[in-house]
Amino acid sequence: MPLVVIEETSQTEPLLDALLAAGLNLVEIALRTPSAMESLEIAAKRGDMTVAAGTVLTAEQFSQVIQAGADFAISPSFTAELSEAASESGFPWIPGVASASEALAARSKGFSSLKIYPADLLGGPRFVQSMGAVFQDLSFMPSGGVSQDNYLEYLSQPNVFAVSGSWIAPKDLIAQGEFAEITRRARAAKESAK
Repeated sequence: MPLVVIEETSQTEPLLDALLAAGLNLVEIALRTPSAMESLEIAAKRGDMTVAAGTVLTAEQFSQVIQAGADFAISPSFTAELSEAASESGFPWIPGVASASEALAARSKGFSSLKIYPADLLGGPRFVQSMGAVFQDLSFMPSGGVSQDNYLEYLSQPNVFAVSGSWIAPKDLIAQGEFAEITRRARAAKESAK
C-alpha cells in the first residue's frame, strides 16, 4: 500500500491518477501536512480508490477522517484513547504495535489486524516472523523502512496481509510532479508481488 505525504492539495488528483494507471486502487494518506485532511477528502470523493487515513494520533483526528470520508484509519501506535474512538464509532482501524505487549493489548480489545511500526528498527522480517509465531491469530502490516529491496520478504510471510511504504510515491517525487515515475514504481511493485 503506497504511503503518501502530500504537501499541496493540487498534487492529490495527479498522484491518484498515477497510482490508478498502474492498477493500484489503494492509498494511505498520512496526516503529516496541513493539507493532508483536504487531500483525504479529495481522494475519498473520487470513489475510485480505497482511501486510508494514516498517522492518526488522536481521537479528534479519528473523528475528522471519518467526516472526510476515509475508508479506514491507521495509527503508528495503540492507545486507550484511539481504541475507545474506534470502538465507539465502529470505524475500521489498524493500530500500530512495536512489541508483543502492545500486540496483546490490541488483541485483548478485539483488534486482529495490526501495523508493525517501525518494522526495520524492530528487526525487520525476522521480528514480524517472531510476532506471527506467538500471535497466530493476528495479521500484520509492516511499515517503517519497508522498501523496494525488502517488501517481498515481508509479503512472503503468512501473517502479513499488506505492507505500507513510501518508496512507490516518495514525497520528493510527488513535489516534483514525477507522476510517470510513480506509475512505473507502482506497476513494478504490483507485478513483483504477484
